[in-house]
Amino acid sequence: MKEPWSGRGYYLILNSIVNKDERPALIAEEAASPAGALAVRCWKRKAEERPTFALLNEEYTNLFPTALHDVNRFEAPLLELGRAVESTRGLHALLGLTDEQLDKARRTLSIDAIRDEFVAAIHDAAVSEATAKIMAARGILADNDDLEMIDYILGRRCDLPSKVQSDIAAGQYHGGPLQADEFDYKHDGMGFDDFVNLKESKIAELGRAHVLVLRLYTSAVHQKLNRSLRGRMRPNPFAKTIVCLFEAIRRLRSVEMHLTPWNISETVYLFRGLQNVREPETFALNGGCELQFVSTSTNESVVARYAQSGCPTVLKFRTRGMNRGTSLRSLSLPQGG
Repeated sequence: MKEPWSGRGYYLILNSIVNKDERPALIAEEAASPAGALAVRCWKRKAEERPTFALLNEEYTNLFPTALHDVNRFEAPLLELGRAVESTRGLHALLGLTDEQLDKARRTLSIDAIRDEFVAAIHDAAVSEATAKIMAARGILADNDDLEMIDYILGRRCDLPSKVQSDIAAGQYHGGPLQADEFDYKHDGMGFDDFVNLKESKIAELGRAHVLVLRLYTSAVHQKLNRSLRGRMRPNPFAKTIVCLFEAIRRLRSVEMHLTPWNISETVYLFRGLQNVREPETFALNGGCELQFVSTSTNESVVARYAQSGCPTVLKFRTRGMNRGTSLRSLSLPQGG
């Protein structure tokens, strides 16, 4: 690899960057690589178009799984949390919607509305050019892979989405190992209507749109939804999808109450594992709130293995009754989701 700006002095390089808005030249092979594309995003002049440090850490770890293994507690980026007060403001505030817009989103939920939202995000029909650039910088711009996943879930295509096929060939799927027979595990021969008619779906009174977004969330699409929430995109480009997912999870919590009502009053500890992040110094004093949907496990050892890195962090949640989430196992795409 050629050294950038070889032969130029410090002040010439500084002048090229600051005054002429120049950037190092990448050969075509470098620019086309995932690492090269990430570097180009980091070089954007406007800060809002550059990836956040949390997103940069996430994407870099995915590209080079062992590169950050030796990061220590003082170098690791901070865990990205919202202020505790943000948890009191409701879903409409997080999505940048008025109460009327939130009510309309709930009234107009359908599988076509969810798919149309992703189509609009791909073609930038629902966002301004400036917002589209910010979405691209934060890794939340929708693409054809998302539509392929939606169509796969709806049964509009028989083969696996092309991105999933390449991920299976690589043995990795959104952060974890995955073999060919583990995607849509034990769901052979099941169509979309079969998931709509599952016992759990019927108990929870899930509609077709609810089943679609729950299945979609267990795919790699969940990363874009959560990044848009953590990034406080307002108005959120996936507002209808998130509203539908929020309602679906709320309804699905009734399954445990119906099937095992004696468990509701029990205290259950849930764990969440994070790689190469550390808690803010103010966390113990001021707390914080998750701005996204969170996946947890009752198995602390499994979470600890997932968090293995130079700076592992495991969060422990004490849950009871209706402040506990729900299991998506019956609808999940990857095994164990």
